[in-house]
Amino acid sequence: MSRTGRDRPFVAVAPLVQLDGELTDLAARGRLTRFAHVPTYRDGAFCADLDRITTIETGVLLMCDRASSLETDQQRLAFSRAVARKFDRFAFPDDLVNSIQKWRNHVISKHGRQHSQEGELYRSALDVLVTADPSWEAERIRVTITVLLPADILPPTDPDADPEVGEVDSVNRLSATDIAEQLLSGEIDMRLGALMCNRLQDEWAQKCEPTGVIETVEFQLLGTADLTAGEYLASSRLDLEFLSIG
Repeated sequence: MSRTGRDRPFVAVAPLVQLDGELTDLAARGRLTRFAHVPTYRDGAFCADLDRITTIETGVLLMCDRASSLETDQQRLAFSRAVARKFDRFAFPDDLVNSIQKWRNHVISKHGRQHSQEGELYRSALDVLVTADPSWEAERIRVTITVLLPADILPPTDPDADPEVGEVDSVNRLSATDIAEQLLSGEIDMRLGALMCNRLQDEWAQKCEPTGVIETVEFQLLGTADLTAGEYLASSRLDLEFLSIG
């Protein structure tokens, strides 16, 4: 049964604001929780400012001209997710924030560099999810940070591969930049795929300093096809907004 204006006499509205190119791109990628991108309004340079939501009577809308802005199901879904993300932010404990501070600073230093391979890999991330074991209420917490990437970025792996000692040593000498470059190239040998990902995960974990109730911080790189529903439901989203301005 459809609802009439009498059933819902009020509607929430937010102003459209124009951002510069870089910020518009970040908002479109879901990096800025304050803004929800409106892709087809005036060449896609405008976003809804979700920090300035207010309530008006629905009758006021009758005096306004309507402009089409979300034309496809994909656009409408992305917009609704941006609004939901704004009101569904998990309050992580300060100990976690302090534990990942150095990694956070490292990400910030790389993220904005257009010619940084590691920065490009960060920009490719679809989501960053955090899981606490056994729970956030525990006295000692083991944290796993999942960096979710498009399925075509991560290399295929051979579960039966038995890399030689020389191959392991060679991968262990690679920097995070070297590994990011090879991941983005899409040309990593299947035998070395898992080694490359494990090396990068270790590099990121070494930049964390567990403190307080945080006992360990580990990373995992996953493609969209590898994240199970159970893992997703057990995790909380770490806003990618921290990669840029607040």
